[in-house]
Amino acid sequence: MKRKNVIRIFALILALIVMLPGTAALASGDKSSSKNVFTEAKNAVVRVASIYNDGDSMATGSAFGIGPKGSSPEYFVTNAHVVMDDDGGVAEKVYILLDNTAIKVYYNILDEQYWEINDARVVECTVVNSKSLSLYPDVAVLHAERPISDRSCLPLHSGKEVEDAEKIYALGYPALADDLTASVGHLEASYAIAATPDAVVLQDGIVSMITKSELFGSSDVIVHSAMISPGNSGGPLLDENGAVVGINTYRISEESAQHNISIFIDYAREILDNNGVTYWEYEPEGLNIKTVILIGLMALIVIAAVLLILNFRKRSKKYEAEKQAEADSHELRLQGVSGTYEGRRFEIKANVTLGRAPDNSIAFPTDVKGVSSHHCAIIRNGDQIYVKDMGSTYGTFINNSKKLEPNQTVSVNVGDRISLGSAVETFMITRKGGKI
Repeated sequence: MKRKNVIRIFALILALIVMLPGTAALASGDKSSSKNVFTEAKNAVVRVASIYNDGDSMATGSAFGIGPKGSSPEYFVTNAHVVMDDDGGVAEKVYILLDNTAIKVYYNILDEQYWEINDARVVECTVVNSKSLSLYPDVAVLHAERPISDRSCLPLHSGKEVEDAEKIYALGYPALADDLTASVGHLEASYAIAATPDAVVLQDGIVSMITKSELFGSSDVIVHSAMISPGNSGGPLLDENGAVVGINTYRISEESAQHNISIFIDYAREILDNNGVTYWEYEPEGLNIKTVILIGLMALIVIAAVLLILNFRKRSKKYEAEKQAEADSHELRLQGVSGTYEGRRFEIKANVTLGRAPDNSIAFPTDVKGVSSHHCAIIRNGDQIYVKDMGSTYGTFINNSKKLEPNQTVSVNVGDRISLGSAVETFMITRKGGKI
């Protein structure tokens, strides 16, 4: 390639960079655009109320809507401790509050409290991951009984993309938001639980550390200076583009400082993926100055690569396809065909146990019929797969016909079906992507 042609290609790439939408505005820092992002983000944050002990106690927190871009959310992300009772189970009732009229709290001079719930202004929720709810990582996904039409969804990014000294923003409903609605009478005072978007408090700060915290169950966390107060739990931590990178979860106070801690949003994304929940995945719409510089450097690399590629043959597409097929053939999956885990896939690395007991790799609900506590095991030895019945009551079947004897082990192949007790709870051995 002639030097003159190389210069022309380089000039063309630079021209395309300059012409890309949003480059100039983001490179110079468009304040009005940034303000709109966070104003809109407030509309995605909701107040959550959890009711315990037959209505004798209540706790509140924050959550935020997730779903396809531009849709009305029916799924929300919050902290597990916002909806957990003292025994680690799910609260008796979990509500999303639609506005300040949803719940009103009263208390008298004896500090006795009671509240009134306006059923027309709350939306009841179920906890999607109730069976695996845990304080570490501290994540709960809520499913509202209906989409909330006047609220919005936030784009989900990754905590892995956050850097030290980066600007971030914490949103939520701290308890002080309720103080603004308080009224005091002669013998009784009351306050409305604040739940409108204009009551969402936005705190900005700087990232001071990205770490894996042993204190919080080895969770990946972002430590920052954006103030988190009681009630903020479960609210989103946003980067400068308005994308969620964390969930506001903990605070550690010292005499001279407070450390605010948000867990990676990646934990919530994993739960959403495992349960087939669709969400808005963040993709940059424009370019910032760092990206412009990076693309310029990449342009130079591309030109150098073009000069080198002229000296080599292009790889055959057939060779690439065969190489990928070979790689996929070694990644085996156990895919649910019917029953409790229909549509779910589980990677087969070594041994996978199935049954109703919680210590199984794949644990079934305790009320599933026909499945024993420790029903069967899938055993992998290289590319060979075996199925072993673990002394189940109703038996393990291969391809809906062959019933294994108790503790019998047989070899199976990709495409074979394994049923626990009956054809109702059936899995299939597949390759990556469900390929047979």
